[in-house]
Amino acid sequence: MARKSRHPDIEFTAFVTEHRPSAVRYATFFTQSTELAKEIVSDAFITAWRDWSQKPSDARNEAWIIVIVRNQAFNTMRSERARSAREHRTGVAFLQSKSNEQSFSERVYLLQEVWGKLDDDACILLAMSYLEKKSDDEIARVLGISAAAVSMRLSRLRRQLKEDILQLESESAHG
Repeated sequence: MARKSRHPDIEFTAFVTEHRPSAVRYATFFTQSTELAKEIVSDAFITAWRDWSQKPSDARNEAWIIVIVRNQAFNTMRSERARSAREHRTGVAFLQSKSNEQSFSERVYLLQEVWGKLDDDACILLAMSYLEKKSDDEIARVLGISAAAVSMRLSRLRRQLKEDILQLESESAHG
C-alpha cells in the first residue's frame, strides 16, 4: 500500500536528514569521489521525492534509498566510463600514472565490476556492514531478517566477492 501523509514535505525532509550521510558514504565508496557522490545522492533524493507518494508504507527507508543511490551510481559510472572511452579514443585523455596508482585504480575498477554484478539485497548488506559499520543485529532489524541470516549472507558474499575478483584479475592478466 502506498504511503499517504498529510505532511509529505516534513516527512521527506526528515528522511533526507536521516539518510543523506549514509547515502553519501555509500556513493563515495562506489565512485571514489566525494564530489561525484554528492551529485549522485542529490539525484537519488530527487528520484526518491518523485516516488515518495508511491513508496509502500512498509518499505524500509534505508534499504530503499540505498537501492536508489546504487542505481543512480551505476548509471553515472556507466556514463563516466563511456565518456572516458570516447576521450581516450580521440586522444584527448593522456594520463601517466605511477605503477602503485595504477594498481589501486585497477583494484577499484575490479571491485566496481564485481559490485555491479551483485543484486540489490547483496549491495545493501555490504553497504550496511562495511560502510555504515552496523552490527549483524542492527542490519537484521533494518531488513527484517534474523542476525544469523545476516551473518550467513555476509559470509557467502565475502566468499563470492573474493572468487569473482580473483577471476577478473586472472582474466585481465591473460587478456
